[in-house]
Amino acid sequence: PIFLKFENVEYKVKLGAKNPLTAAKVAFASHMRVDHGGSSCKHILKGIGGSVDPGEILALMGPSGSGKTTLLKILGGRLGGAVKGQITYNDTPYSPCLKRRMGFVTQDDVLFPQLTVEETLVFAAFLRLPARMSKQQKRDRVDAIIAELNLERCRHTKIGGAFVRGVSGGERKRTSIGYEILVDPSLLLLDEPTSGLDSTSASKLIVILQRLAKGTGELLGAAILSVKRAGVMASLVLMLFLLTGGYYVQHIPKFIRWLRYVSFMHYGFNLLLKAQYHGHLTYNCGSRTGCQRLQSSPSFDTVDLDGGMREVWILLAMAVAYRLLAYFCLLKRITLTPL
Repeated sequence: PIFLKFENVEYKVKLGAKNPLTAAKVAFASHMRVDHGGSSCKHILKGIGGSVDPGEILALMGPSGSGKTTLLKILGGRLGGAVKGQITYNDTPYSPCLKRRMGFVTQDDVLFPQLTVEETLVFAAFLRLPARMSKQQKRDRVDAIIAELNLERCRHTKIGGAFVRGVSGGERKRTSIGYEILVDPSLLLLDEPTSGLDSTSASKLIVILQRLAKGTGELLGAAILSVKRAGVMASLVLMLFLLTGGYYVQHIPKFIRWLRYVSFMHYGFNLLLKAQYHGHLTYNCGSRTGCQRLQSSPSFDTVDLDGGMREVWILLAMAVAYRLLAYFCLLKRITLTPL
């Protein structure tokens, strides 16, 4: 198992210059490792931190362009460059040997459309599983994965593509997940696993991921979900890690911090945390410092985990206030509209 921890992660990219000559100078200076002032930088991530224990599911949620996929690639060791911060796996930094213990499911499934589901997994098994395993052992491993992911019905169906009719979207996504869990990874990263799926298929997929995490002790992390499905998936996810514009939602800049007090999401998120966790609970008991209170965790340092009635009353008051405001605005508009 892998204990993933990341602190103060920052990432920025250089913006291209509009002038072609300036852009060429910047590209040459970057190639020669010389700093050039002709381009500005854009921060994608700013001071992101968190941790996930083995057997937990961490979901990154947020609008498009908030830095979810960027953070996912950084945690998976797939993005270098101007990355700052500390990322450790079992208290050790990333190394090439860790890549063998990690699985990465991309948003766009990279599968051969002419192969069946079983042929795809057998092909992956013969390429990725250790040579010391016999052919029969590899096939047995494929059969176990097919049974675990509920792919028996479509095991002899072609994957399909733009011009080849094949399996459904949910079955295709489960095949991609099976492709990665064949090697029994300790850390599994998924980029938008529910993208393009209907609510039923998405719910079944999350249930399968939860069963894999609990049953095998694997760490299934960074399953990026859309905000619209948040209410359906919240009861299945142990932690909800919200990103808004690259900021952890509890540490947004001061000049827009007042927006949280008029947002349903802020109070709903706090109420969800208080319903699932309590401040007296402990975590990280296997560390050298011993058990720590959950309230002291960086993920909850801005939220008082005790209580919850305050958020309930505030949400009720906001619902009534916004409804009355909408009513008076509509009444005002009707009054001003000429007959």
